[in-house]
Amino acid sequence: MVPAARFAVVIVAFALLVPASSRASLAPRPGVRVPLVPVAGGWAVTVGVRGRQLRLLLDTGSSRSYVRREVAVSLDLRPRARFDIVDAAGSSVGVCAGPVPIRLGAFAASVDCLSWRPGAAPGEAALLPRGIDGILGADAFAGARVLIDPESGSLTVGGPELDEWIDGTEAVSGVSEGRFWIELRTVANRAVSARALRRVVDSGTDRTLLFGAAACAHARAPNDTSPALRLETLSGARRAHAVRLPQLVSGDWRLRGTSALLLPEVQDRQEDGVVPLSGLGAIYLDASAGRVVLGARLRTTP
Repeated sequence: MVPAARFAVVIVAFALLVPASSRASLAPRPGVRVPLVPVAGGWAVTVGVRGRQLRLLLDTGSSRSYVRREVAVSLDLRPRARFDIVDAAGSSVGVCAGPVPIRLGAFAASVDCLSWRPGAAPGEAALLPRGIDGILGADAFAGARVLIDPESGSLTVGGPELDEWIDGTEAVSGVSEGRFWIELRTVANRAVSARALRRVVDSGTDRTLLFGAAACAHARAPNDTSPALRLETLSGARRAHAVRLPQLVSGDWRLRGTSALLLPEVQDRQEDGVVPLSGLGAIYLDASAGRVVLGARLRTTP
């Protein structure tokens, strides 16, 4: 009995000798960390759906999550609604089931309307490579916070407890139909009075897109267009011209120099275009507040 008691005292005394700051730094970070797998110009994540592990492309630019028709059949998904799926190449009929519970590691979420095409999907083969079962859209994070960090190859998802752990640059931002957008201005027009471009943050593409009036404004720039390039979507493919963009900023944060594909207005889209997450780096998304943090990282302590 005596040796055991003396051992316990030594252990407690050692713990008290550790500086408070060191003990705090050992506190576990919040949220659930899920690996990001590079694929097809973006990233895939493993998602648990009805006892199956699906590999889905992470696509924050899509308001709905999507699976291949054969996957929907194997999961015994029953359509509850029909709707038009609209993208840059056109539209097609889709159906959806839900709400469908999903799991990202130990994190439980729900997709309100998991969609698929009951008929042929012209662009599916090009957009979803072999081994990819579908798309994980922004709707999967409607009740969550998520830190997407391509450099570390991870996605951290959690609840409000994540907020106080995040450092980075707050963007002027919001959420429209589940999609996150940020405001970007040219370096020469930082004044608040100058019109900003409202761009959707899209992890599902490596191309910058400009729609409608924003596209027309850039298209008028002389000698600034390139040969038409091919853009793949679920609805098929279309060709579009590209323009060079001036450097864009959000506060003190600068977007890397890039070009954009010019597209006509997309039905029901209020934003000016799309900015690929691959050009933004690590980013924190909070759907509850429409909050976007650029250059985001987890602190060592809250």
